[in-house]
Amino acid sequence: MSIETVLFWSAAVISVGGAFTMIWKLVKPLIQRIKSLSNSLDLFTRDWFGEPATSGRDAVPGVMARLNKIDGELKHNGGSTMKDAVKRIEQKVDRIDERIEKGDKRFIEGETRFQQLEQRLDNLEKSTSDE
Repeated sequence: MSIETVLFWSAAVISVGGAFTMIWKLVKPLIQRIKSLSNSLDLFTRDWFGEPATSGRDAVPGVMARLNKIDGELKHNGGSTMKDAVKRIEQKVDRIDERIEKGDKRFIEGETRFQQLEQRLDNLEKSTSDE
């Protein structure tokens, strides 16, 4: 093998290696991005469709199952849903408001009567002091 042949093949190997290195530097970020998107898609599909129970871990329901459960909480079923609980609380608050309004009226009436009694007492004191 002559020196020219060795130099030729060395130059060829270096050129091919350089070309592969340049291609790798261009392709590597693309591969990383594809892996990231693939992982994101995998996480999304596992969340959307749910996961079955495995040893040491409960089943995770999918999005549609969770939405159906939430939807069920927003309908009346006779007492155990969130909507029924809110309705009961609202009714109790309305009754409390009525009692407070009645109490306010009684307080105002009592205050008026108290002022009338104070005025009578003042008038009585004035009339007794004038004599």
